[in-house]
Amino acid sequence: MNILEYLKEDCVFLDRAFDSKEALFGFLFEKLADCPSVIDIEELQRDLYEREAKGGTGLENGIALPHARSNGVNDIIICFFRLGVGLDFGCPDGRPAKLVFFIAVPKEKIDTYLEIVGHIMRILKRESVREKIMAASTAEEVLRIFQDLEVKA
Repeated sequence: MNILEYLKEDCVFLDRAFDSKEALFGFLFEKLADCPSVIDIEELQRDLYEREAKGGTGLENGIALPHARSNGVNDIIICFFRLGVGLDFGCPDGRPAKLVFFIAVPKEKIDTYLEIVGHIMRILKRESVREKIMAASTAEEVLRIFQDLEVKA
């Protein structure tokens, strides 16, 4: 699994500040409105908010994976945010999330979706990787970190 098949430089946002998850999602949907993989932005929004209402998508160590299985997309989309100020995504360790991966996947691609989530979780489990991502100064550098991990895998 290579997340760089779906995570592109124009979907990597560094050191953004949002006062809430909703503000982050608003920015995200504004950016995705013209994405060729989005066929119904309103359906995608509904599906994401429905998923978020079911429970926090925060993990430990300041990581969140908000996601939606949606007929509003015709291909997988991954966006990454490194936040300047963390947001509450219901992380079990109580920490605010600063590393946020948004994943949208067509409903019928459940296996690929599970593979992507598992892959991201395995990568970000390593503190050294999180530190490199936090230190990266450009979106290109973040992508290079992920590329290097894929080559070593």
